[in-house]
Amino acid sequence: MYPIHRRRGPTMRMEFDDGPDGDEGWWASLARYLAGESGGAEAAAVEAWAAASAANRELLDEMRETWSAARGEPRWDTEAAFTRVRARIAAAEPEPAPVRVIPLRRPARRSASPWLRAAAAAVLLLAGAGAVRELDLVSSHAPAPLVREVATPAGTRARIVLADGTEVQLGPGSRLRYPAEFGGGERRVMLEGEGYFHVARDERRPFRVHAAGSVTRVLGTRFGVSTSSAGVRVVVEEGRVAFGRGNEPAAAGGVELTAGWSARMAGGAVGAPERVNAARALGWTEGRLGFEDAPLTEVASALERWYGTRVRLAVPGADTMRLTADLSGASLAEALEIVGVSLSLDVRAEDSGVVIRPGA
Repeated sequence: MYPIHRRRGPTMRMEFDDGPDGDEGWWASLARYLAGESGGAEAAAVEAWAAASAANRELLDEMRETWSAARGEPRWDTEAAFTRVRARIAAAEPEPAPVRVIPLRRPARRSASPWLRAAAAAVLLLAGAGAVRELDLVSSHAPAPLVREVATPAGTRARIVLADGTEVQLGPGSRLRYPAEFGGGERRVMLEGEGYFHVARDERRPFRVHAAGSVTRVLGTRFGVSTSSAGVRVVVEEGRVAFGRGNEPAAAGGVELTAGWSARMAGGAVGAPERVNAARALGWTEGRLGFEDAPLTEVASALERWYGTRVRLAVPGADTMRLTADLSGASLAEALEIVGVSLSLDVRAEDSGVVIRPGA
């Protein structure tokens, strides 16, 4: 293992879906949280995001300190702070790769209180200073490349453009690590959770996604990768990918997949390819949550990422139980009811999270 040194500094421009009154989006959620105006679900999402990594916790602590300083100053000019930060982000040179954060469930519109505006300004000040962390991985043998990390909280997606032009959509409750610049030989990224990749074609430099012990290798294509307690799944929308283990996954017990095909890896073994409706399987990229013949273990992982709640499976043979359902727009209670009725299971929300047991 290499020691990890975190350092702050400008990394990416972050763009947000703002509502008419400009207080929506993930940073606005953080501002409401700091101002003590978050609802229960929104506060839980922020706390889950902070608990996801030490870097997130550190960033939230810095925001809280900035917010406290702002609150203690009666002449804190939040409007001027917004103006300065937006101007600084817009004028940043050179233009960094964009990260677009997309809330899946938009919060209710509300007017912003003075304390909320102050908290939002504090958040924006830190956002302008580098909200996405850079990790400097240092080896005792040779300098390692600067690695960036983007983590999404529950219920939020992010769009990222890598240095080679590859576009990535990062799913809810997911994490992507990638080098600030790719070397001459290959392009590698590491994924936890769910990601959709539109890979810029480069015949000389294969693109590899490492996820939970699996490797997906491509030259240029569109595909999705998701991890869960059940293993890893790849869905190909366009082109061809090799999926398995090692640098040459197709030659190490893996498979080659073309558009409209999917495969899963569990316990280090890749299963037989399956025909899929790629648009439906990748519907999460457009804010839709749906399943087609999905193992219950995958469903549970998706519910955790989308709703920010822990899901415990107390069901024998959960890997063999399959769900086909559309949960788009459903509340957590509605989603749990659909899962329970569809699979004849006892699904309950308890203090420790959601527990799924055999039905009566």
